[in-house]
Amino acid sequence: MRNLSVRRRATLLGTSLLLAAGIMTACGDDGAGSGADGKVSVLLEWFPNPDHISLYTAQDMGAFEDEDLTVKFQPPSNNTDSLKMVSLGQMPLAISYANAVINAEAQGLDVVAVAALIPTTLNSLILNRTDDVQEIADLKGKPIGSSGDPVSEAMWAYALKENGFKDEDIKFVAINQGYSPAMISGQVSAIIGAYPNIESVELKENGLDPVSYAVGDVGVPTYDELVLIANRSKLAKDKDYQDVVKRFLAGAAKGAARAQEDHAAALDAIKPVAKGYSEESLRDMVDLTAPLLENPDGFGQMDVAEWQALADWLLANGQLDKEVDAAVVVNTDFLPEGGDAQ
Repeated sequence: MRNLSVRRRATLLGTSLLLAAGIMTACGDDGAGSGADGKVSVLLEWFPNPDHISLYTAQDMGAFEDEDLTVKFQPPSNNTDSLKMVSLGQMPLAISYANAVINAEAQGLDVVAVAALIPTTLNSLILNRTDDVQEIADLKGKPIGSSGDPVSEAMWAYALKENGFKDEDIKFVAINQGYSPAMISGQVSAIIGAYPNIESVELKENGLDPVSYAVGDVGVPTYDELVLIANRSKLAKDKDYQDVVKRFLAGAAKGAARAQEDHAAALDAIKPVAKGYSEESLRDMVDLTAPLLENPDGFGQMDVAEWQALADWLLANGQLDKEVDAAVVVNTDFLPEGGDAQ
């Protein structure tokens, strides 16, 4: 068996975690790497991996330096760090998920999405084709691996029911050793919350025959998977912070364009920091991820109506405590004009 990265999708913030942290509005002191001196720290949602090729390509090609920024990317100590720390003003920028940002607004956090880094839905059900399982319908009563994320499980329970499943047909199993190992060992017949550009590659490398279904294609509203978040209150009034965000996004846009045009450059940029992948798998992952960066509306652009549809779906399906106005959590004013990376 190849050396597999053990990844678990970020669990959406639990009410107890958020309120215990005392996070309401956050105009706290600038954290380290606030950008005031040209040094900017960006908290990732997970360890560096091919989903981050736009950022690391920008860094590798000097796009941030061209904007007079020295950028440091750092992984979180746990999967709720990014939203909390940005809300508290302890981290200027971070990567998160569209559904997590919506949930954060319902919980009173002071964050806003300023760019879609991967403007498509990646959350997928991936099954391993065997004699017994060839398509989604064959998963009735069979174990489906889950990281335990309640929102992902709610999405996939909804999607499976839209495809003819009953409650008793759905069997989610918590997995701790990582998505791919659980599939390879035969513990589960499928996994949810996995990414076709990551886990499918790992599974193929280990001799499995995976097929993936994106949650946005089976009945759940589509959404931007990875987004860059900032502190909403500070962004509204702090000119220096606004300038840092704008310059960071200008650099990131150049990285996204380069990664799409030159997969080898993207691979060279991510290879030193993406650990736990074979070089062959990493190359395949980059080749699959680079096209996902394309945004028909221009780099980073987000559709408020699409976000609202997701917020309404989350509320209707018991995943939000209250209604959320998507216009409050989406701000595209600091993107390069027209989404242009030049």
